[in-house]
Amino acid sequence: RDDYENDYTTRRIINYTLSFTAKTYLFNEIPKDDQGLIKKVQVDYATDALKNAKREVRYVATPKALEDYNDDGIIDSTDDGLIPFGDDFGFNETKEEFQDFKTFSTSQGIDVDP
Repeated sequence: RDDYENDYTTRRIINYTLSFTAKTYLFNEIPKDDQGLIKKVQVDYATDALKNAKREVRYVATPKALEDYNDDGIIDSTDDGLIPFGDDFGFNETKEEFQDFKTFSTSQGIDVDP
């Protein structure tokens, strides 16, 4: 609720900062063999609705092994690349925030200046 008691010619600014979680789901068709298995998902979020908006947050998810696939007695990142097609796995998740206004070049596989 906002009670304002001055006249309508007085300048006034109301500034809000909102934080929220956007839940998204990314799906692709299920491949018939491991050649089409998605090994990494990268999403760059922008808060501007413009067509050429620059990234501000990057979310990356990769498979995380839940079993010791190389039989070394340790479940670690070396097992992540050995997850067989059709097996259950968890996710490694990273989030980065940016203010550099670069874009990700899919052809080069790197971030580039505008």
